[in-house]
Amino acid sequence: MGNSVDWFIASGMTLFQIHELENSNQEEPMSVVIIGGNEGMVCQYEGICRDYGCKAKVFAKENGAIRKKLGNPDMFILFVNTVSHKMVRSTLQEAKRNQIPVLRCHSSSATALQDLLSEHMG
Repeated sequence: MGNSVDWFIASGMTLFQIHELENSNQEEPMSVVIIGGNEGMVCQYEGICRDYGCKAKVFAKENGAIRKKLGNPDMFILFVNTVSHKMVRSTLQEAKRNQIPVLRCHSSSATALQDLLSEHMG
Protein backbone atom coordinates (compact mmCIF):
# COMPACT_ATOMS: atom_id res chain seq x y z
CA MET A 1 0.00 0.00 0.00
CA GLY A 2 1.26 3.44 -0.85
CA ASN A 3 1.09 6.87 0.70
CA SER A 4 -2.48 7.30 -0.49
CA VAL A 5 -3.75 4.88 2.18
CA ASP A 6 -4.23 7.69 4.71
CA TRP A 7 -6.31 9.66 2.20
CA PHE A 8 -8.49 6.64 1.41
CA ILE A 9 -9.05 5.92 5.11
CA ALA A 10 -9.88 9.60 5.74
CA SER A 11 -12.41 9.41 2.90
CA GLY A 12 -14.20 6.55 4.68
CA MET A 13 -12.79 3.56 2.80
CA THR A 14 -11.96 0.42 4.77
CA LEU A 15 -8.60 -1.34 4.50
CA PHE A 16 -10.32 -4.17 2.65
CA GLN A 17 -11.74 -1.77 0.04
CA ILE A 18 -8.32 -0.16 -0.42
CA HIS A 19 -6.75 -3.60 -0.88
CA GLU A 20 -9.42 -4.53 -3.43
CA LEU A 21 -8.86 -1.26 -5.31
CA GLU A 22 -5.07 -1.70 -5.44
CA ASN A 23 -5.26 -5.39 -6.35
CA SER A 24 -8.32 -5.48 -8.60
CA ASN A 25 -6.50 -7.56 -11.23
CA GLN A 26 -5.25 -10.14 -8.72
CA GLU A 27 -7.04 -13.06 -7.11
CA GLU A 28 -4.75 -13.17 -4.06
CA PRO A 29 -6.40 -12.71 -0.63
CA MET A 30 -5.37 -9.89 1.69
CA SER A 31 -2.49 -10.98 3.93
CA VAL A 32 -2.51 -10.25 7.65
CA VAL A 33 0.21 -10.81 10.24
CA ILE A 34 -1.00 -11.13 13.83
CA ILE A 35 1.56 -10.39 16.53
CA GLY A 36 0.79 -11.61 20.05
CA GLY A 37 -2.26 -13.45 21.27
CA ASN A 38 -2.65 -16.84 22.89
CA GLU A 39 -0.71 -19.82 21.56
CA GLY A 40 -3.72 -22.09 21.96
CA MET A 41 -5.83 -19.87 19.70
CA VAL A 42 -3.53 -19.65 16.67
CA CYS A 43 -5.76 -21.91 14.54
CA GLN A 44 -8.83 -19.98 15.65
CA TYR A 45 -7.21 -16.65 14.67
CA GLU A 46 -6.32 -18.08 11.25
CA GLY A 47 -9.88 -19.37 10.80
CA ILE A 48 -11.41 -16.00 11.69
CA CYS A 49 -9.14 -14.27 9.19
CA ARG A 50 -10.06 -16.86 6.56
CA ASP A 51 -13.75 -16.07 7.20
CA TYR A 52 -12.98 -12.44 6.29
CA GLY A 53 -11.12 -13.44 3.12
CA CYS A 54 -7.64 -12.95 4.58
CA LYS A 55 -4.59 -15.14 4.71
CA ALA A 56 -3.04 -14.93 8.19
CA LYS A 57 0.34 -15.58 9.76
CA VAL A 58 0.27 -15.63 13.57
CA PHE A 59 3.23 -15.06 15.88
CA ALA A 60 1.90 -15.66 19.40
CA LYS A 61 5.42 -15.58 20.84
CA GLU A 62 8.86 -14.63 19.62
CA ASN A 63 10.96 -17.45 18.23
CA GLY A 64 14.20 -15.90 17.07
CA ALA A 65 14.40 -12.82 14.86
CA ILE A 66 10.77 -12.09 14.02
CA ARG A 67 11.66 -9.34 11.56
CA LYS A 68 12.90 -11.90 9.04
CA LYS A 69 9.67 -13.89 9.29
CA LEU A 70 7.13 -11.08 8.92
CA GLY A 71 7.28 -10.82 5.15
CA ASN A 72 5.37 -8.00 3.46
CA PRO A 73 1.72 -8.31 4.53
CA ASP A 74 -1.11 -5.90 3.73
CA MET A 75 -1.76 -5.29 7.43
CA PHE A 76 -0.38 -5.99 10.91
CA ILE A 77 -2.59 -6.70 13.91
CA LEU A 78 -0.99 -6.25 17.34
CA PHE A 79 -2.53 -7.82 20.44
CA VAL A 80 -0.74 -5.37 22.70
CA ASN A 81 -1.49 -6.97 26.09
CA THR A 82 0.11 -10.29 25.15
CA VAL A 83 3.20 -9.18 23.27
CA SER A 84 6.66 -8.07 24.38
CA HIS A 85 7.89 -4.51 23.86
CA LYS A 86 10.65 -5.90 21.66
CA MET A 87 8.14 -7.55 19.31
CA VAL A 88 6.07 -4.35 19.20
CA ARG A 89 9.15 -2.28 18.29
CA SER A 90 10.23 -4.73 15.58
CA THR A 91 6.75 -4.81 14.08
CA LEU A 92 6.33 -1.03 14.13
CA GLN A 93 9.74 -0.56 12.49
CA GLU A 94 8.83 -2.98 9.69
CA ALA A 95 5.42 -1.36 9.28
CA LYS A 96 6.95 2.10 9.01
CA ARG A 97 9.67 0.93 6.61
CA ASN A 98 7.17 -0.76 4.28
CA GLN A 99 4.20 1.61 4.86
CA ILE A 100 1.97 -1.16 6.24
CA PRO A 101 -1.05 -0.24 8.39
CA VAL A 102 -1.02 -1.48 12.00
CA LEU A 103 -4.20 -2.23 13.92
CA ARG A 104 -3.88 -2.50 17.69
CA CYS A 105 -6.15 -4.39 20.05
CA HIS A 106 -5.77 -4.72 23.81
CA SER A 107 -7.71 -7.97 24.06
CA SER A 108 -6.57 -11.11 22.29
CA SER A 109 -9.97 -12.81 22.26
CA ALA A 110 -11.59 -14.25 19.15
CA THR A 111 -14.43 -11.74 19.46
CA ALA A 112 -11.97 -8.83 19.63
CA LEU A 113 -10.31 -10.04 16.41
CA GLN A 114 -13.70 -10.43 14.71
CA ASP A 115 -14.73 -6.93 15.78
CA LEU A 116 -11.44 -5.47 14.56
CA LEU A 117 -11.68 -7.19 11.17
CA SER A 118 -15.35 -6.33 10.68
CA GLU A 119 -14.61 -2.68 11.49
CA HIS A 120 -11.64 -2.42 9.10
CA MET A 121 -12.53 -4.94 6.42
CA GLY A 122 -16.07 -3.83 5.73
